[in-house]
Amino acid sequence: GGIDLSVGVSVDLSSMIFIMLIAAGYSGAFGVVGGITAAIGVGLTNAFLINKLRMNPFLATLGVLFIGQSVQRLSTQGGVPIYLTRPDFAAPFDAITRTSLLGIPTPMVVLIICLVAVYLALHRSVFGRYVSALGVQADVVRYSGIRASFHMSMVFISSAVLSGVSGILLSSTVRSYVPFAGDAFLLDAIGATFIGTAISAERRPSVIGTLIGVLLLAVMRN
Repeated sequence: GGIDLSVGVSVDLSSMIFIMLIAAGYSGAFGVVGGITAAIGVGLTNAFLINKLRMNPFLATLGVLFIGQSVQRLSTQGGVPIYLTRPDFAAPFDAITRTSLLGIPTPMVVLIICLVAVYLALHRSVFGRYVSALGVQADVVRYSGIRASFHMSMVFISSAVLSGVSGILLSSTVRSYVPFAGDAFLLDAIGATFIGTAISAERRPSVIGTLIGVLLLAVMRN
């Protein structure tokens, strides 16, 4: 289906909306919903450009990347970071970063939930088989009567939502929003996926392989 170059934009826009809503006095839950909604908007835009306008996924997501960067510039007076370091803003951030479930920090719990959900969707469901087929030979999937456009849309929307969750977790950790910070994760996302594919016996992308790629890149960076 192609590479999603708008991953960083989903991270940034969800982070921006999340921080702006909290700065405006809204609750942390409302900020999370707003951030995820912004990410869904990115995914829907990608799906519309690719499935309705028949644009190449590379060009479509690249265009959304530029549009998202422009939105950030216009919303932050040219790219000015937003810092919420005052004590009265601490509650929603502490609810995410300073809480735990059964001794496991909340961000790690969210990561585990996302990993399990994606693993089941891609490796244990009919949807996952259709997505794999789309990646191998999209035309064959269409000729087989499968709703290729629907499944392709779900892939880009899901990618945006997961990136949006990442943006909220990152913002909660540093209590701030820095424009275009999400762009730094694009190459890591692509690199981790290719590393996971390279170490796979089937030479195919997988959730476990991608996780190993992420951990390897993190160790090398540290």
